Amino acid sequence: MCVPSAAAQLVAPAVLVNLLKAHSISMVRLLAPVPGILTALKGTGILAMVGVANNHIVPLSLGGQEAALRWLKMHVLAFLDPKQLRYLGVGNEVLHVADALVIPHVVPAMNNLHKALQQLGLDGAVKISSPLASNILGVSMPPSSGAFTPLSLPLVRPMLKFLQDTGSPLMVNTYPFQTFTQNPSTKP
Repeated sequence: MCVPSAAAQLVAPAVLVNLLKAHSISMVRLLAPVPGILTALKGTGILAMVGVANNHIVPLSLGGQEAALRWLKMHVLAFLDPKQLRYLGVGNEVLHVADALVIPHVVPAMNNLHKALQQLGLDGAVKISSPLASNILGVSMPPSSGAFTPLSLPLVRPMLKFLQDTGSPLMVNTYPFQTFTQNPSTKP
């Protein structure tokens, strides 16, 4: 289940966590670290993917490992049991929505967060990726013929190297229902 940061203002965190438990949801994605939700999740056993907002990418890139360690401690680990943290999503659809000045800082921010996780002894349990928009694919059908767009390659190539080196997954936000409604003859 994906929980946008705006949802934190719509539903009390305790109510949200009870809803997750009632539906046996064992993992949640937060687009940003919301202290109230992270605190409510603490000790529940529900695993979390916590997003790093696009506007934090450049400071995490330029600030080095220490900035990444500070961010992790202040925004995530102060509220959530480290055993519940499974993924950090650095930005969201950066190529699609971010300022061009942010894009070259994504992988360096990922590297700094990885070094901070290593320092904390969490790098084996917590994987880092950057959820990308599906429009990074120039060819998507059939899936076996998938190819990245030429414009995405300057970010995707070093990111794929980082993901391979750290055993982290490539994350792409896909919206199959929207694709189907736009073109019902499209077959998965």
